[in-house]
Amino acid sequence: MDTPNQPPGKSIPKQDLGGRKLSFMDHWYTLHPWIHFCPTRGKVLCFHCARANALSSSVPAKEKAFITEGFSNWKKALQRFSQHARSEHHLRSLPPSRNSITGVIETADAKQQEVNRANLMKVITSIIYLARQGLALRGHGNDDGNLIELLKLRACDSEELEQWLRRKERYLHQDTQNEILQLVSHEVLRNIISGMRDAVDGEVPDVPPFSVIVDGTQDISGNEQQSICVRYVDKDFNAVDAALDRYDEVLSTVEELGAGSTHVAARAAGLHAQLRKKSTLLALHMARVVLAPLDRLNRAAQGSRCTVSQLMSSVRLTKELLQAERDNADHTIQGLLRKVEASSCDAPMTLPRQKRVPARFAGAGEQHHAEDLPQYLREQLLLAIDSACTQLSDRFDQEGVREHGKVEKALLSSLNVKELDQLFQESPWREDISVADLAPQLQVLFKNNRTCADIRCAAGEKCDELPDGPDCVPDVPTCEGFFCRRGTNCYIRQGSPICLPNTCEVRECEPGLNCIDTPDGALCRKGEPIGTCEGKYCPPNTVCQTSAQGPTCAHI
Repeated sequence: MDTPNQPPGKSIPKQDLGGRKLSFMDHWYTLHPWIHFCPTRGKVLCFHCARANALSSSVPAKEKAFITEGFSNWKKALQRFSQHARSEHHLRSLPPSRNSITGVIETADAKQQEVNRANLMKVITSIIYLARQGLALRGHGNDDGNLIELLKLRACDSEELEQWLRRKERYLHQDTQNEILQLVSHEVLRNIISGMRDAVDGEVPDVPPFSVIVDGTQDISGNEQQSICVRYVDKDFNAVDAALDRYDEVLSTVEELGAGSTHVAARAAGLHAQLRKKSTLLALHMARVVLAPLDRLNRAAQGSRCTVSQLMSSVRLTKELLQAERDNADHTIQGLLRKVEASSCDAPMTLPRQKRVPARFAGAGEQHHAEDLPQYLREQLLLAIDSACTQLSDRFDQEGVREHGKVEKALLSSLNVKELDQLFQESPWREDISVADLAPQLQVLFKNNRTCADIRCAAGEKCDELPDGPDCVPDVPTCEGFFCRRGTNCYIRQGSPICLPNTCEVRECEPGLNCIDTPDGALCRKGEPIGTCEGKYCPPNTVCQTSAQGPTCAHI
């Protein structure tokens, strides 16, 4: 006989175990192709070991059940089959032309994954059926109810599903059921929205539904400070809060709401009065200066592929960006003042009344107060930036984060035993990690590790050569992992990438270029520099002076 005898499992004698009858499972043939049923013994043997035994009479005592006596203990079948497959006698008995044990295991794993996917699809379709019929999934407990009974009924026609239901991990927990129902509901909503957009046939712009969120709080002087943002949902039904760009449209909408005579109209009229103030618009722009780098840090930290080292690098870059904004605060304030002055808002900006600090806090010395509006705004901006940098240091400059970085370095590097021992010498996980076992596993892992030079990157990514080797990176211009906000580009300053505004009002031009006043603002172009500074802000390192030709920007 050249191939194992593998009859259907129903024809193999069952095991009587205290009133329970255990049967041989057909899918065991797939997991272990060497299983051979001996009709004379009524038990199973190892086909290759039995053939090798015919040539040699030396049989290990532990392997007699699969070579000469036969095996029929179905309760421990999977455990004993796996032990025999890894035994030295079985590996020597395999024919030379047979695939490696790694290939056999990978093939068996692939087949098992295919069976698991098919069983999981049966669970999902059963949940969809019950939800469509409006029936409850659960009963009084976790092991009864419509879903369990429906799966048992379907298991009568599927032996794989019957084995699946006997497992401990069946994906039938109530949290899993709720997640499947949520995914199905999202897909239904996507189909509805897609149908609505197809129905208009291009007559209505493809704009997602949105809502306007307005919140306010009183400052130290008692004035109501309003903040506005637009919230909408993306394709994954995640709420997205976007900074407001079209300020005038919101003002006109609130003005229309306030034209009525209802209570809502009265509140809208009060909101409209606050929005018309230039101080409100200026506060929003100043908040974006600080919140934009922090928002990009949040997105980078929540990424599915973000590591601890990448997180710390993002934190460092965020602090550098905030520090760059701090060093450039004077020019930033000038640019924001010019932008707000050019808006259609009324109620000119004035220096708010500054309260005197109690002597028990400030002492008997002379107290400092801002002399003009730009100085006051600069102090407020620096206070917000310093607070953000302090919070970043308190949150990420911790011993626990550094210890997680060590573990990540160990798992992502091909280190030897000595290097790993030095790395975990004072680690709190020193007793939980076996350096002697981890080192050879890392060597094998990185020896067979494939980079993006061998596999295709995901959509929106490209394979780039990094210092640690090829890796998938976003296929968009970034500033070391960050997207620069609108109106800024990534510039290299002192060897570090920093997002700086495009306008030359707040940054110096490159050599050979001058700051030219264009319809799009002050930009770096070839040509004569800005002449008169009347009604304009001079470029960096220049000051507005009066000459025979009028006010001109002269170098300091």
